[in-house]
Amino acid sequence: MDIMLKCFFLFWLCMVSGCESISHSNTQLEATLHQQMTHSYCYQYMYGDYNAAVDYDKAFYWCGKSIIEKNPNAMTLMGELYFLGLGRDKDLGKAYYWYEKAAERGHNHGQSMLDHMNENGLGVS
Repeated sequence: MDIMLKCFFLFWLCMVSGCESISHSNTQLEATLHQQMTHSYCYQYMYGDYNAAVDYDKAFYWCGKSIIEKNPNAMTLMGELYFLGLGRDKDLGKAYYWYEKAAERGHNHGQSMLDHMNENGLGVS
């Protein structure tokens, strides 16, 4: 009987620790999905698609929400909005800032745009 109790305890312990791991994974998954959702809204309003017309105010809004979540894709899109002057005055300093932030997080396009700006003296004081 003592061995059965030990087995039950070990089984219970494994289940409890596994549940915490699953719960943690679900929290991470939810955060990742939310980050992707806010980024996709930013992209959708920036370029338009069959669900929504181009709306730069909404693109700025959703990029900002996604940037709060440290999303480098949204940082790059924010850089593009400023670089191209979409919905706001063209601001190469702000574009440089957002491309740099995206590049720091390993975003390839952000790094490419940062390199382009450096090579051409754009947005650099």
